[in-house]
Amino acid sequence: MLFCLGTDKYVSSGEGYQKSYRVFNKDVEKSEWEKVKSSMPKIELPLTHWIEEKNMTGDEKKSNPIHGEIGGYLKVLPYEGSWKAWWDGAAEKDKDAILNCGYFDQKVFEGITGIKDVYAAPTLKGKKVSVELDGVKYEAIII
Repeated sequence: MLFCLGTDKYVSSGEGYQKSYRVFNKDVEKSEWEKVKSSMPKIELPLTHWIEEKNMTGDEKKSNPIHGEIGGYLKVLPYEGSWKAWWDGAAEKDKDAILNCGYFDQKVFEGITGIKDVYAAPTLKGKKVSVELDGVKYEAIII
């Protein structure tokens, strides 16, 4: 099974559950399954994310009183938050491997990952950019 989803989000039965040689809940031949599997990126979901003290909310500071001593805290990401963090940081070639595998199904993908719009334009918000204008280099963080 590659990107298959059972009847309900947490139900271990139904259309996509425990059936061999399926991609996005579609039956495929073993050779096709192996071809698609070998084209998929390695997905390592981040389970935690370091939050700097300056970026912590008031509630986060109250819940993590040691933040002042260590400069922040280690936020535990929920399952869907882990998928979002992976997707947001994934290389375009890795995203394309999933989206263009020939069997991609947005509804199944969203059911697994919680990611609603995989075709949304990437954002530069929070990214550091560099530009050279008339021989002078500038750097900025997009807000």
